[in-house]
Amino acid sequence: MAVSRPTLWQRTSRGLKVVGGIVALLTAIAALIKVLHEVGWIGSGAGTKDERAEHVTPAEGTAPPEPVDRSTTHERLVNQKRSPVDDARKASTQPGSARPNAAVSVSNFSAPSASAPTASARIDRPAFTVRMPAKREYTTGNGINDGRFMLLGATLEPQTPESDLLKVQWRFISRSPYKMELRSSDFALRVNNDLLKPEHFFIHSIPSRESREGELDFVLNAKTPKAALRYGPMGIWEIPLELVVEPEAIEAASVWDPEKPGREPFDVSLPAKKEYAVSNAMSPAAFTVLRAKVTPQTPESDEISIQWRMTARGTYPTDFDNYKIWLNADGKKIPPEQSFTHRVSPGDTRDGEIAFITEPGVRKATIVLYQSTVEIPLDVAASRRP
Repeated sequence: MAVSRPTLWQRTSRGLKVVGGIVALLTAIAALIKVLHEVGWIGSGAGTKDERAEHVTPAEGTAPPEPVDRSTTHERLVNQKRSPVDDARKASTQPGSARPNAAVSVSNFSAPSASAPTASARIDRPAFTVRMPAKREYTTGNGINDGRFMLLGATLEPQTPESDLLKVQWRFISRSPYKMELRSSDFALRVNNDLLKPEHFFIHSIPSRESREGELDFVLNAKTPKAALRYGPMGIWEIPLELVVEPEAIEAASVWDPEKPGREPFDVSLPAKKEYAVSNAMSPAAFTVLRAKVTPQTPESDEISIQWRMTARGTYPTDFDNYKIWLNADGKKIPPEQSFTHRVSPGDTRDGEIAFITEPGVRKATIVLYQSTVEIPLDVAASRRP
């Protein structure tokens, strides 16, 4: 009777099982040794050669041995590359420092000389309110983070004889149909050719059509005359700031309350023709303007709201969304503040309201529907109260 020999596959499989068992045994032994070392059952004796060298008592009359550097290569490289900025940042976070929890701007840092006064020296510069520019409201529109940024105010506070702290107060109103994020990394302060990042990191999640207020802090060299607040990685816009002490001008220019625009709301007179036919072979409809009103929002913006009615007169539903209407205000094309999509069934009527944000003092406005097929004029100037 012939004895069958194991095939090559069977021999290989058995060999792999043996190797796997050996690897598992070695892993278990290593884990056991690690646990015993952590609890102090092993490895707590004389220690390594470097550890024993630290506890050697120096002979009488000889200098004590230098301590053993146990830092890793990465830590030693980091320590070698430390700059005065890192030391200043570390010192500013220590208890009792002049400005706790504040950072020092790398691009604006200048190492103090031997004769320079220390941070505890007397600061002879007063804190003051920064004079605001004429334009304080800016639009941020990239299709995602659409909104309006308003500069509420700014103050400059001396921190040390060499540095000042600029505090910028802001409000952001979301115009996006989705929840959006506003990050500190979106902003920078331009001083000459340097871009300074905010001292504190933040990410604000702003729901659709809501607003958020906050503050941006920047550290800059003392007596910096001019700077510009910059938004966007490529600088979508910049707000110039004059960082000079002019008490008379500051007192007159800093009075700016976004809640009190200084103008009264009023209704806009509607044209004699109030119903307009929307030409569409498949789903014709009639668009009616029920009311138009101008409501001041801030010292630099007004809201023109339109109450409308859409009546479907075809055999198919009529779709009406924010892409099919805009406002032409003194030659500027302005989209609606909110996104919407309405479907009106045949024979039904749908009412709604649309808001547009414009500059104050608009004289003439035109409601434009369906790619300029319908234009409804509004004489805003004639309706404004004297």
